[in-house]
Amino acid sequence: AGRKGEAILLLNRNEKWMLKAIEKQTGTKIKELVMPSGETINKKRITTFYNRISKALSTKDTDADVFETLISDYAQQENVPVAKVAAALAKMAHGDTPFFLKDMPAKVSRTAVRKAPGKPATPKRAASKKPAFPKKTGVEKPVVSKKTVPVTPEAPHTPPPEKGMERYRIEVGNSHGLRPKDVVGAISNEAGLDSRHIGQINIEQEFSFVDLPFGMPGNTFQMLKKTWVRSRRMAISRCA
Repeated sequence: AGRKGEAILLLNRNEKWMLKAIEKQTGTKIKELVMPSGETINKKRITTFYNRISKALSTKDTDADVFETLISDYAQQENVPVAKVAAALAKMAHGDTPFFLKDMPAKVSRTAVRKAPGKPATPKRAASKKPAFPKKTGVEKPVVSKKTVPVTPEAPHTPPPEKGMERYRIEVGNSHGLRPKDVVGAISNEAGLDSRHIGQINIEQEFSFVDLPFGMPGNTFQMLKKTWVRSRRMAISRCA
């Protein structure tokens, strides 16, 4: 307590809740850092290596003279350049880990793969003749924000949550005029969660489902329970 310092958090995309919770507790915006490249790290390692040599040379130590004599004698005895002997000693001190880092290969985007030479381009889909929006009928169908294939008991119109996601129910639905962007806006504004981390949204007649990253903090959960959208409390709850 009372100490000052810096800390670095390493989070994956499903741990954004933790970051937002810390920011709310401390009242401080945490700055996102860019990972240094292999070239930057290698330059730093070279500088550190040179500094260690300079420090060792400037330190008055009787053993330094002994080692200088031993190295000189070895170089003459084996007819090896002194620089080679120094390199061997540095390798002994550093160990088997490579001194220089290699940059990780950049991920190839799907677009780049499609345009790769020698590979036929993906054919464009023919324009659908169906109208952009279906004609309204007496009974409105549930609004689903993504394609649906398999189904789940708690949300029969949507596939199961993706890995790292949890499904939540909110007590606002189609009959209240709810739209997917209302759900995204409410959660983003109140919980501070980036909209790209909000998963599937399925709007039923009287309630809705939304998939959110696993591990929502308790205080964020309680805050969302009290959040209002379309003049109604979300009253969010976890699906079994």
